Amino acid sequence: MRKAKRNVKKHVTLRDVAAAAGVSLTTVSNFVNDRYRFMSSDTRLRVQRAVEELNYRPQGIARSLRLSEWRSIGIIIVDESPTYLADYITTYIIAGLSNFLTGRGFNLVVQGLRAENVQSSPLVSHLRTDGLCVMLSGRRKLRRSLLDILLRLNQPIVLFQDSFFLQDADICTVMQDDQEGGRLLAAHIVERGARQLVFLMPQYHDWAGIDARLRGVERFLRGRGTDASIRPVVCRG
Repeated sequence: MRKAKRNVKKHVTLRDVAAAAGVSLTTVSNFVNDRYRFMSSDTRLRVQRAVEELNYRPQGIARSLRLSEWRSIGIIIVDESPTYLADYITTYIIAGLSNFLTGRGFNLVVQGLRAENVQSSPLVSHLRTDGLCVMLSGRRKLRRSLLDILLRLNQPIVLFQDSFFLQDADICTVMQDDQEGGRLLAAHIVERGARQLVFLMPQYHDWAGIDARLRGVERFLRGRGTDASIRPVVCRG
């Protein structure tokens, strides 16, 4: 587990947005609460541009603003599978977080998302948590782009099962050694005479941990110089 120093930034306020758009606080308040009835299209566009340029996120009730805390932690699981909670690793992580946070008076908000829905998800568009836990899937370039979106929220982030480490970001990574696990598994099987190995992968398999396990198996086989081989097979259904 590694943690970089926290880079604290001031949250953008309604007053900042109003000044940038050249409108009143009431107009901005109406905009963020989807009240457009008496708002011209030109005014709405100016406020929208100011919100986007300043990266404003609504903070919700005044009390939480005053205390600067929600007593709530969010976990975003980016997974293409609609049954993402069936994954036992995901389930154990959520259970562990929930048990720990409940005992300390915090709520856990769970959200499973497809990658294309991260930007518009409630945990991102309405900032109502004190920190985020994140489990990302997809190719490395996609995972990095999703992480960049979350880093713009200026919240502490705990990233599970991934290798990104950014020096100036308030981010903590928690990983298990999947590559070593793959190596140990391959050694166990090959030493017992197996030569044609099959590596079963779930249909939605773009997870850094699964790729690391496969690399561990492949590196073991290359290093031993045996005639053993590995064939990845995607399990559908």
